[in-house]
Amino acid sequence: MENKNNYFYQLLLIFFSIFLIFSHVPDLLIETIKQERFGADFQWSGSKLLWEGINHYQYYLNGNIDGRIIFNQAGEYLQGLYVILYPFAILDWVYAKTLWAFINFILSIIIPYVLCKKFELTKEKTLLVILCSVMMPTTNMAISLGQQTPFIFLFFILPFIWKSKLSYILSGVSYFKYSIGYALFLFYLSQKKIKIILLSSIPSILGWLIYCAITNTNYLDNVLEPLKVAIALGWSKTNIVFLLSFLNKMNIFSDTSLWVIVLSVIINFFFIIKISKIKDELLKLSCLCISVLIFAPHNAYGYIMLLPIFIHSLKNSEEFLSKLNIVIFIYFNILYLFILKYLSILTRHAVLEVPDIFFDYLSYFNILLLFIILIINIRRIIHKE
Repeated sequence: MENKNNYFYQLLLIFFSIFLIFSHVPDLLIETIKQERFGADFQWSGSKLLWEGINHYQYYLNGNIDGRIIFNQAGEYLQGLYVILYPFAILDWVYAKTLWAFINFILSIIIPYVLCKKFELTKEKTLLVILCSVMMPTTNMAISLGQQTPFIFLFFILPFIWKSKLSYILSGVSYFKYSIGYALFLFYLSQKKIKIILLSSIPSILGWLIYCAITNTNYLDNVLEPLKVAIALGWSKTNIVFLLSFLNKMNIFSDTSLWVIVLSVIINFFFIIKISKIKDELLKLSCLCISVLIFAPHNAYGYIMLLPIFIHSLKNSEEFLSKLNIVIFIYFNILYLFILKYLSILTRHAVLEVPDIFFDYLSYFNILLLFIILIINIRRIIHKE
């Protein structure tokens, strides 16, 4: 009977795989080409200006006068990202964003595969995780926006999959998006692994040196330019909610937003110290990813970072907390975006008027839910040990 169930399970997964290949993926790539704003977050403008020897940070801070920085590509990431994206500069916007969408799609397969392979999930569960990763709305959102999050996430998980000097060096690529990478830096710091910190800093240092050499920019001046762009964008005053963002509205500090971010990072460091003591590597990575989503501003596509806790829960599916974690994963990566989508449709057609404060409350609910899940998972493992 068990063999029959497994056979049915495999057939079902094969069916969805065929559907994915012949329906879902082509539709997504066609939309990427057709819609002009598709891929709007992909940092093509910065790499294009770098190709021409222009410092895109200064260009944006000087007012983006000729409008060569398009859509949401102001360029607040670290210099190394634009050096990596340098080859995309030879492509026109349509081809560049289409290639990046394809890369993001491939990453949505590679990331769950390497995690499942490393932590020894069955073939059936591995295929299930890959299908969920590729088809969930948060992944589609990341692909359609041209987000860098999947790319950064790949390097973020590297030291938990493959322990070597090279993996520690490459993990530093995650620092390029510092709202994610800072947690990995603090993780290394909490373990007092100074050598690994130095190794992981190599991509950022090389990226900075190469960027300044190409643009003929003063090295010291360029160090803080990504932060200056981020502040100019108001990244820490955004309506994207994180745990302490309510303090922005209370004006406790003279420069509230900056101090809120600093305070949030400090608090997360204490949680990361606790997380670093977890012996289960997959759970350790899972909790670290959850802390990233709680303590720094992230949009809904950031919930793809809940993949490790989903994989861990499937591996230990007999436990009640694992079942709860799976429900949480489904809510954040599927149900939440459907709620937003249909509320938006109802509002647009004047069927229902949803006040903006409702979305703020919903975002705070999400953060508190993640916070509770983080606490429960940390406490569970501490009690076991």
